[in-house]
Amino acid sequence: MAPYQSQGVITAENLGPCYTETCWGLEITIKDDPTKNPPPFYFVDTTLTQLGISDNTKLPKNVSLDWNHDPTTNNYLIVTSLKVD
Repeated sequence: MAPYQSQGVITAENLGPCYTETCWGLEITIKDDPTKNPPPFYFVDTTLTQLGISDNTKLPKNVSLDWNHDPTTNNYLIVTSLKVD
C-alpha cells in the first residue's frame, strides 16, 4: 500500500451542541499542509470510535491520513483513510 498523503495530529474531540457551522467532531492539524493559508486546525465530522479509535484514547494523537477538503465548508476535511501512529 502506498504511504499516506499526510501526517497530522488529532488535537481534540468536540461533542458539544451544534450552534454554528463548526460544531461537533474532531479537530485535526495537518503537518506541512499544502493548502494556501490553511487554518490552524480542521474539523472532521466524525468521532474517534467511527475511525476505529478507542474512546479512552488520550489526545493529542499522531496519525497518518488521506483526506480531501469538504467542498461545502472551508474548515472541514473528509478523511478517506487513517492510521494511528
